[in-house]
Amino acid sequence: MTVTVPGAELLGADDFVGRLEPAVERDVVRTGSRAFVVDPDSSDTDEFARRYHVPLSCCANCLVTASGKGENRRYAMALVPATLRLVTKVIQREMGGKTSFARPEAAAAVTGMEFGAITPMGRPADVPVFIADELLAQEWVIVGGGVRDVKIAVSPRAIVEHLGARILPGLAVSPADSAT
Repeated sequence: MTVTVPGAELLGADDFVGRLEPAVERDVVRTGSRAFVVDPDSSDTDEFARRYHVPLSCCANCLVTASGKGENRRYAMALVPATLRLVTKVIQREMGGKTSFARPEAAAAVTGMEFGAITPMGRPADVPVFIADELLAQEWVIVGGGVRDVKIAVSPRAIVEHLGARILPGLAVSPADSAT
């Protein structure tokens, strides 16, 4: 996979140590992904795309959802194109129980990642990943790196094949059509 992010530093395998969590590092290597150092103030998807001249259509957001209540609360990750919106009802059918976006502090606590940099790489084993089928048309997408100063270029198919993400048709819709 040949991916460049103008103005961002490509991390070599020796550079991961101390920058990426070991589980994130493992999955970057496992999926054949590339990691880039970016300005943490430009980590949010829209700002990242603007600053680094990466088309928004090449970016994906990894969103954490919460289903159920109390001790029965379960979390899931949803990977959707940055140009589309998540349909939580699709996850609700998979998880059972009312589903909504997890609160930022819960998302960070459950994943062990910085909010705004959550990635399917290195996710906890008990947190499933659902991926929008629209992403499979892309050779690669940019996702968070677990920390705000890292972005990862990854093949959506590698997320399915190596990380066990489940493809969910209808997981994402155009903002004009959204009714989550």
